Amino acid sequence: MLRAASAFLFLVAIFLIGVIFFTGVVSAGLMSRNLPDADYLYSYRPGEASKIYANDGSWLGTLYKENREWVNIKDIPKSLQDAIIATEDSRFYYHHGIDWRGIARALKADFEKKDIKQGASTITQQLARNIFLSPRRTIERKIREILLAFEIEKRLSKKEILELYLNQIYFGSGAYGIQAAARTYFNKDVSKLDLAESSMLAGLPAAPSVYSPYEDPKLAKKRQILVLNRMVEVGSITKEEANKARDEELLFKSRKTQFQSLTNPYFTTYVLHDLLSRYDEDLLYRGGLEIYTTMDPKLQKLAEESVKWGVKEGNKIGLGCNQAALVSLEPGTGYIRAMAGGVDFSISDQFNRAWQAKRQPGSAFKVFVYTTALLQGYLPDSLIEDSPVSYPQASGVAWCPKNSDGRFWGTITFRRALQFSRNLCAIRLLDRVGIENTVKTAYNMGVKSYLEPNLSLALGSSVLSPLEMASAFGVIANGGIRAEPVCVKLIKDPSGRVIEDNRKPKRYEVLPHTVAYMMIDMMKDVINAGTGTRAKLDRPAAGKTGTTDDYRDAWFIGFTPQYSTAVWLGNDNYSKMDRAYGGDVPAMTWQYFMSRAHKGLEKKDFQPPELKFVQVRICNDSKKRATSRCPNTTLVTMKSSDAKKLGFCPEHPEIEAKKETETKKPENETVAPDKEKTETSPDPGTVQLENMLMEGDSEEKTSPVPETVQPPEQKPETIKLETEEFSKPPAPEPPAAKPSKPEQPKVIKEP
Repeated sequence: MLRAASAFLFLVAIFLIGVIFFTGVVSAGLMSRNLPDADYLYSYRPGEASKIYANDGSWLGTLYKENREWVNIKDIPKSLQDAIIATEDSRFYYHHGIDWRGIARALKADFEKKDIKQGASTITQQLARNIFLSPRRTIERKIREILLAFEIEKRLSKKEILELYLNQIYFGSGAYGIQAAARTYFNKDVSKLDLAESSMLAGLPAAPSVYSPYEDPKLAKKRQILVLNRMVEVGSITKEEANKARDEELLFKSRKTQFQSLTNPYFTTYVLHDLLSRYDEDLLYRGGLEIYTTMDPKLQKLAEESVKWGVKEGNKIGLGCNQAALVSLEPGTGYIRAMAGGVDFSISDQFNRAWQAKRQPGSAFKVFVYTTALLQGYLPDSLIEDSPVSYPQASGVAWCPKNSDGRFWGTITFRRALQFSRNLCAIRLLDRVGIENTVKTAYNMGVKSYLEPNLSLALGSSVLSPLEMASAFGVIANGGIRAEPVCVKLIKDPSGRVIEDNRKPKRYEVLPHTVAYMMIDMMKDVINAGTGTRAKLDRPAAGKTGTTDDYRDAWFIGFTPQYSTAVWLGNDNYSKMDRAYGGDVPAMTWQYFMSRAHKGLEKKDFQPPELKFVQVRICNDSKKRATSRCPNTTLVTMKSSDAKKLGFCPEHPEIEAKKETETKKPENETVAPDKEKTETSPDPGTVQLENMLMEGDSEEKTSPVPETVQPPEQKPETIKLETEEFSKPPAPEPPAAKPSKPEQPKVIKEP
């Protein structure tokens, strides 16, 4: 009785199919006029995930909306092809797009409640629907699907159709295409799949969320067995092979990590931000790009370890800090080798403090002030007053900044003022060289953030990111040459065509090599015997500490010829730390990272400029080398040999100036106990390039330019380097001006 009813229903189904078919024939002529162009299949390629690689070629992450990786049919195991065909379309190689026998068999199986439901759609029809049509179930769509299936069969071979299909369909868990499915479920290339794994994957497309081994392992196993039995029925495998595959224990990729598409997220999310600023989102997520970055996996791991170590050490001594950041790049190329934006990247905390956080750099900003001064003709041993100073404000209340120790050292050299981070010296110098000039220097060196133009800028009152500071200090390390920070080295499209190439990064000469080298020499003293001694390495290094008012931010930024690295320590909520100085935990964290990062690297020193010329101050009256008593002088560039032959000004002899200096009492008697005495030599008018940079000139000493001698109105002529040509730097574009704040500037403390 039951069998007779099934037969009757089967005949009714066949009748309905006939009605649908003849109805379709009537309207097919009209519909065919509006069909999509099947020729599109010749160039069609479904959207592929883009892959991100580290500098050593190791995989970092995948960008996708549809996680897909194209694979050629020849790389797909025959067992997998057979499993898909047996399950989805057993007569695939015998029909021409529509399988009427298959439709009848599927209807019969459906009526008899069998589990493998070979719907009325062949593999070719499914492909036509996925590529050209909407998923809406209507008679019109079904007719268009049939017509398109015929067109596809005319244009493509069976192997080409199967290749498109296997790269197109969805296998669940975010995996589109068979290659992504193999990596998602088994963490292996599709070519390495065996029969057991292939039969498991072949059962997924019918209902990926239902048959997923991650959702219901028992149901997934049952589905796999049905696929194996179907393969036996159609003659693809033997019963023995099916039993062996059924009994094989499958090892699935851990679900905990299978949705994680990015490793080293602090760096890779920055790469994504950088790419989205230049490329269309659809290209990045569906373009199948190969993106090769600059990140060194070993240094990245070390950077993440270092910030955790720094916070832990800080809390051991009671600093009360909960976050840190570190970024390290190559000064010569701008390649970002490591970026740690916090102690832990998580779903609840994805903030990257290495480039997103803007914090006050404190006294680390003084480097830009002293660089500006050297650009204007001052020298490391020029003199500056460390004494009380007061500046009137619009509010009527004078601003009276102080040094962190509350003491005044009197007249000291620039070198010593930077070495021990004397606040009042930096403020005086900023006032002297000009706020606007200093801001321009910072922008030329790579600072992007807005710098508020007031005298508290000397103490780091404007906010900057660790990435900006590492990049700007890298200019000094690189002899005055700026290389923009780069996180992407090379990008290729799926055909192998290069669409971005930064293997030869653009570089700009923004500082004379002589100025950069003098700054290096001064900043070496900070580490060797200044506020940053805890950052000392077993090789030449230079740097600067930074500590802000109320100890809310602590920094150390320093460099070797190989790496420029910035370290920041603080709290996200701007709460105070307990006397956290940049020369303490930040310097120790910097040393922790840099000492390990340089293991196995050559101990290089900074390259001095190869000078054929020097800058000499000339007395305008006698046209000889100026003394400190010459009232009118000009800084000129001349050959080193000519400078040595040139005599000193006879009209303003130096001996009288020396006697006057010896009898004059300092304005402030409170001087640091270890303050060095300034010696006067018979050659005060020569810029110290001879003494610092020239070979074979040790017998001729130079003395610092006294504070009473003001720098020239015009900038000294830049000494051009002949070793390499550089692009002209783009003009800095400072952010839109903000109104100056009338309130009293914050005092930035430094040990």
